[in-house]
Amino acid sequence: MSTIGIPRAFLYYRHYEMWKIFLTKLGYELTVSPETNKDILKAGLSLAIDESCLASKIFCGHVNWLINHHDVKSDYIFVPRISYLGDKLFTCTKFRTAPDLIRNIIKTNNYQLLTYNVDTKRGIDEEQAFLTLGEQLNQPAESVKSAYLLAKAKENELIDQHATQQNALLNLPTNKMKILIVGHDYNVFDAFVGKPIVDFLQKSDCICIYAEYLNPSETKAQAKQHSPTLRWDDSQRLFGACIQAKDKVDGIILVTAFPCGPDSMVNEMLFRKIKNIPIIQLICDEQEGTAGRETRLESFIDIIRFKKGVLNNV
Repeated sequence: MSTIGIPRAFLYYRHYEMWKIFLTKLGYELTVSPETNKDILKAGLSLAIDESCLASKIFCGHVNWLINHHDVKSDYIFVPRISYLGDKLFTCTKFRTAPDLIRNIIKTNNYQLLTYNVDTKRGIDEEQAFLTLGEQLNQPAESVKSAYLLAKAKENELIDQHATQQNALLNLPTNKMKILIVGHDYNVFDAFVGKPIVDFLQKSDCICIYAEYLNPSETKAQAKQHSPTLRWDDSQRLFGACIQAKDKVDGIILVTAFPCGPDSMVNEMLFRKIKNIPIIQLICDEQEGTAGRETRLESFIDIIRFKKGVLNNV
């Protein structure tokens, strides 16, 4: 049985359940790289150019782990390409070039890249991309389509579950602070980038609500009303989530991997658009210290408490 290695980075955080069901249904075993650690980060830093965003460097480190870890041998390394998702709806450049990036920075013969390409400009929607992926794996077309439909149904079910959970938290009557965490899922849920932030907030008795998990159809519709020319799919989701949730949370934290181009613009839009609640931007880089970040979070929480009239010793 062939094994497919999946890097725990980039699109993993959005599509892993769909990938897992699709690939295991077709008879493949999966190996997933571990959570981001010092060794993975160090490898990624050595492979990627300095100008790459932190998320790209982490991605390179995870792919490198799958290729070169002595105790793990994958027959394929899974690196999809997502280019265009609809009329004037783009993805970040890193998703459009991920397979090319890996081919050019890891030049060894001991791995085989497995990919699919969603590109609506060329008439390739997600289903067609998965059918093409099945052809690469020499799988029968009927089995591939059946596996895709099953996997996509599960992914849609998870999207609905996440949205239901987040909406319940938004509308929960409570005296605890509700904090909207705004960031790409591959940043917010990464062990190095976003997890320390979430852990600190939870230890501070805050309720964390994830912008990424709000209903994407609703958040993108909100974004289009307020910024019709915003063309990045992920940015639409996050911007719209802030507009949708701003009156139901006590504060907003923007989690950004340095130096993300789309975030630099969208975050500035949010600062100008939302005036009635505290907002803080945390720009994360490869430095491992967290003391400064925690100090800023402590101050941010104090600002919210002061605004609510519950700050001690005021």
